[in-house]
Amino acid sequence: MNPLLVRQVATARTIDRFRQAPHAWGTADCWQMARFHLRGMKVKLPRCRAYKSAIGAKRALREMGFDTLEGLLDSFLLRIAPAEALLGDIVLMQGDALFDAITISVGEKVIGWHQEDMSRLSNIMPIETIGAWRAI
Repeated sequence: MNPLLVRQVATARTIDRFRQAPHAWGTADCWQMARFHLRGMKVKLPRCRAYKSAIGAKRALREMGFDTLEGLLDSFLLRIAPAEALLGDIVLMQGDALFDAITISVGEKVIGWHQEDMSRLSNIMPIETIGAWRAI
């Protein structure tokens, strides 16, 4: 299948699954969304234990051998300039004190949970990006 079509299908499925889902650690958070999305594109992911809180997520990240989401993404995806992000690529945005935010490129914007409205996914203008990674 054409890689751009794979990206389109995976992104649409991810949006369908998470669009109306309120943020919930371990079931509907940025890592769970990214995992679902990348698996839809047949990307092999590192194993991650279950968690139900921000502290549990931080512990799971450390058990995987990483201090940051940036380090985790660098371990299995190819880093690109944020301006190079295509539909379906991963974009890491500056978050709160505990975590940055993994989002998915949907053109000139990204989708993810925004700290001002965690009740559903939002379309966000990626201003404070940390990095971007090619999904496939």
